[in-house]
Amino acid sequence: MGGANNTNNLGFSDGNAERFRRFGGDRGITKSQNVGVNFNVGSQEDEHFRVGGDVMYSHSDRDTRTTRERQYLFEDSTSYYGEESRARDRGHNISANFRLKWEIDTLNTLDIRPQFSFHFNKSEKNDSSMTHAGDAARTAVNKSLSGYFNDGKSYEASLRVVYNHKFKNHPGRSYSAQLRYSYSHVDEDSYTHTHNTYYLHSTQELIEQNTDNNRKTNGLQGRLTWTEPLGHVRNARFLEFGYNANYRRSNADKLTYDLDPVTSAPTFNEDQSNRFRNTFFDQSFRIGFRQVRKDYNLNVGVQVQSAMSKSDDLINDDRDIASRWAWSVAPFARFRYKFSKTRTLNANYNSRANQPSLTQLQPVADVSNPLAVVVGNPELKPTFSHRINLRYNDFDQDTQRSIMAMVNANFEQNSIISVTTSDPTTGGRITTYDNVSGVWNAMAMNMLSFPFGSSKAWYYTQNTFLRYARTKGYNNDQLNTSGSFSINFSPGLAYRTAIFDIELRPRYNFQTVSNTVSRASNRNVHTYGGMFNATYSAPFGLVVSTDLNYTATSGYSAGYDSKQWLWNASIAYQFLKNKEASIMLSVYDLLGQRKNISRTVNASYIDDVAYNSLTRYGMITFTYRFSSFKRGQEPTVDREFNGGPGGPGGRRGPGGPGGGGGRRPW
Repeated sequence: MGGANNTNNLGFSDGNAERFRRFGGDRGITKSQNVGVNFNVGSQEDEHFRVGGDVMYSHSDRDTRTTRERQYLFEDSTSYYGEESRARDRGHNISANFRLKWEIDTLNTLDIRPQFSFHFNKSEKNDSSMTHAGDAARTAVNKSLSGYFNDGKSYEASLRVVYNHKFKNHPGRSYSAQLRYSYSHVDEDSYTHTHNTYYLHSTQELIEQNTDNNRKTNGLQGRLTWTEPLGHVRNARFLEFGYNANYRRSNADKLTYDLDPVTSAPTFNEDQSNRFRNTFFDQSFRIGFRQVRKDYNLNVGVQVQSAMSKSDDLINDDRDIASRWAWSVAPFARFRYKFSKTRTLNANYNSRANQPSLTQLQPVADVSNPLAVVVGNPELKPTFSHRINLRYNDFDQDTQRSIMAMVNANFEQNSIISVTTSDPTTGGRITTYDNVSGVWNAMAMNMLSFPFGSSKAWYYTQNTFLRYARTKGYNNDQLNTSGSFSINFSPGLAYRTAIFDIELRPRYNFQTVSNTVSRASNRNVHTYGGMFNATYSAPFGLVVSTDLNYTATSGYSAGYDSKQWLWNASIAYQFLKNKEASIMLSVYDLLGQRKNISRTVNASYIDDVAYNSLTRYGMITFTYRFSSFKRGQEPTVDREFNGGPGGPGGRRGPGGPGGGGGRRPW
């Protein structure tokens, strides 16, 4: 497999954002290349032994330019932060995934999966920012000019072995054992240059530092499961037991050196350095009951979890985190009822405890940016969440009517939130973490579609989405509760025949946000517009397509509301036997109006962001579809082996310009 493009169609999973310090996020314009091989070796006559895997190299280069306007919410005042930045992230990845599957006999199966990966990344960012007081004169508080550079590499390997056994003399009884070892080594070198001006103090600050980050992790995970039938196996009634244990040991070293502004000579900064030795151990025991019937499936049970974390700092033992254990009991339930083959109701409930990260726990201040200092809280408690989901599906074969309705809700106990204290004279912020209760969100959605008319060529569709979220956060020791409600409604009308495919879909979204602190900052945002697309397919192979999308917003900060027309078009000719080949000319964003604007609202601030995007371009495409299988035959491939480069879940199929992949093939 191979590919290269500059149309934001990454085509592979880029894990560098999770391993390294990167600055561009997932926005901007990306160029990417990849090449790989995917193999699957076995015999169709004898499937007892099979070997497969994939090896892949990929590269990405992302350029991101961002403009940000942020309004901080306080009880008695507001402040405004503006930023412009440009970031570039470049990554190289080599990954290899293999699998050996051995069906020893009808009762025993062995599965071995080794994985290896190498990742290299270079990231840089330059930004400038200003903070103003919220008074009538918009008094300048600070100005910051910064440059960041990060060079990282990582090496990772893992091996997973899974053994499954069924009992010959006791149908329905089985057990599974799994053991996994993993190793990770991440090494990063960072350089930071920051020049801050504090207008109210008439002072300046210059920071120039090098930082070495080195992290090594060894992990061992084991899992045992047992399934026991209750009575005869034909009763389809089972008890299920499971035990899972996970042990990790990591070394996390962050060594910071201040550089002399004249000679660049390094001086070790002990206050901003650490050498942590972290130990994690968590285990869980699960017991459940499963009942399978013609009309319904039921699965209920409970899981008991315990987790231990410990951290020692070799530089300063005052920053040690003593061994701490957390226990939780988490019930779960799943129910599925079949009214008919095409009408079902699903109800799920699950709960789990989420431990705070060591970053949130460690009482070590990260002062690499003096205007945004972050320090952990070793007294944090685990967050316990409850999730409820209801889903109804109904499809009428005769009328082709389809209905889907869903309701989700999530409630949290001891939610971990940010506690931010601001200094009005410098504009700087110190952020730590705390536990609160009363954070929850709920969502409801409905999808409806049906044909109508004597020819059944007309279709009506409707999507409705409602969401409410209640969040909390501290600003200058003032607890702010934020409520956000949004509704999205999008009906559609389509006409589809063998020659014409035409669709019109208007849409409207409304979002309102209320805060208990600084109510004057509450805002309503309206997003509205619509989409029209049409395709003409002539019998002799000519295909003409176009789509027009209009979007408008109101309620954003000044200068961030937008009106945008996005027009794409293509013309193609299909030829050869069964129209296997086609050549196409397509143009994306004919009017050159594409913009990217987003809004984030939480308990601490309202954030409006604009960033660069891929605009007008044209493309000529040749496509040839072929198959080596005889008519009426299909390949018999183990689905679990078909997940490498180009396999299901890997690269996306043909899409419109920009790698949309969601619209009809161009």
